Amino acid sequence: MSAQSKFTRPTAILHRTPWTPPVAKGAEGIYVDLEDGRRVLDAVGGAAVTCLGNSHPKVIQAMKDQIDNLSYVYNMQLSNRPAESLANKLISTSKGAFSTCGFVCGGTEAMESVIKLGKQYYAEIGQPQRKNYIARQLSFHGNSLATLSLSYHPIRRAPYIDLLNTERFHHVSPAYAKRFQKPDETEEQYVERLRKELEDKFISLG
Repeated sequence: MSAQSKFTRPTAILHRTPWTPPVAKGAEGIYVDLEDGRRVLDAVGGAAVTCLGNSHPKVIQAMKDQIDNLSYVYNMQLSNRPAESLANKLISTSKGAFSTCGFVCGGTEAMESVIKLGKQYYAEIGQPQRKNYIARQLSFHGNSLATLSLSYHPIRRAPYIDLLNTERFHHVSPAYAKRFQKPDETEEQYVERLRKELEDKFISLG
């Protein structure tokens, strides 16, 4: 029996991939230990957006201290001091770009919130006719139907194309000079072409 088959077990999880991923049993720093005995290097920090590593004593202690004091409150009803402190730090280091911030569980939820916030803003200022969104082709903004509509990642969109909103979500060329700048085009000309395409899209939508 191979080591791989020895540690392969049925899974009750509906995984996001068509294959069953290996099971991690522990981690230290940038290394993750698997049930089959392998140690792998996590070169992208999980989902490519975290950099805490694993088993850092300061992080572990901070988590333990917080759990001992307060593990969870629903943010529609109550706030909590760590969230307030983090929000203050984010605002104070934004060089005036932000006055408030909100916390969500992931990128898809963040982008859904941005879509809704944009719509609400124009409704609040008396311009409810502003209903269109423009994004770039090959962009990725999340896995919900709304964020897939905003995104233009063909492989991720393909299974749900009949459900996506094509009336309000529009797309222009990617800002990707390596692949789409013409051989005889300068950088300035390429940027100008993208600018004009975006401007033309604004005009066509009204």
